[in-house]
Amino acid sequence: MNAIEPLRSVVAVSAARPDLVEKVMGRGADAILLDLEGEATSDLHRAAVAALPDVVQMLKGRETVVLVRLTPGLEATNELRMFTDLAIDAWVLPRAEDPQQIQTLASIVRAARRPSDAGLVPLIQTARGVVAAATLGGCDMRVMALAFDGDAFAEDLGIAPEPVGLAMPGQQVVLGARAAGRCALGLPGAVRGGDASERFRSLCIHGRALGFSGVLCSALAQAPVANKVFRSSEDEIAWADGIDEQLAARVSGHSPRDRDGRLIDRSVVDRARLVSLRARS
Repeated sequence: MNAIEPLRSVVAVSAARPDLVEKVMGRGADAILLDLEGEATSDLHRAAVAALPDVVQMLKGRETVVLVRLTPGLEATNELRMFTDLAIDAWVLPRAEDPQQIQTLASIVRAARRPSDAGLVPLIQTARGVVAAATLGGCDMRVMALAFDGDAFAEDLGIAPEPVGLAMPGQQVVLGARAAGRCALGLPGAVRGGDASERFRSLCIHGRALGFSGVLCSALAQAPVANKVFRSSEDEIAWADGIDEQLAARVSGHSPRDRDGRLIDRSVVDRARLVSLRARS
């Protein structure tokens, strides 16, 4: 199982609102996150669960990356058993803290009646989750990426959802993901109500500087901003193209080097690949 390709913008939509799901389609987001709406006892959650199969079927053949956010806790296991045969790309697990739970969910996916390539994305929202980030990232090959919810994390710690308090734990999530060969989604701050203002753009820039590859968006208007910020720059694209050229032209028996004479090792090749993947318009 490979890491999920770098997603710059993942727009969250309630699975209970197929009209909003349709609105998101073809509007520039790299992926759509179908939300099962939190508390398992709520009417909205029950509506989202009931609507999910039809919504996933509606998205079939749309060439869109589809993720589904499960309900936190033990309910996630029940939901995954119920929906494991759905044709989606990844399951997002809120309040991820326990590697054993991730492994249990991965075993459910592997045991599906229909062969599935669906992966898992642990969503880190607590101090325990941040401390366990490296373990969560590498606990199972089904883990495709890690995600960081700065707003929920700030609430867990009782601090303001600002970069001064979230940059360090956010980068711990990035480090945990990268150590396992995965990408990380998130921001070192919170933007309420689907705001796509300069604050959101500033947080995206800060997040990219910390190593995040993209962000979970709460509104469609945020997707173009995230796509632009997390897109590879022209200089980065030229560098990655140069690496590809040097690899193609290397002489047998000689270690490849870049245009500045530096050795091209596996980490450089991986970085060049990420740059190329993030170069989408």
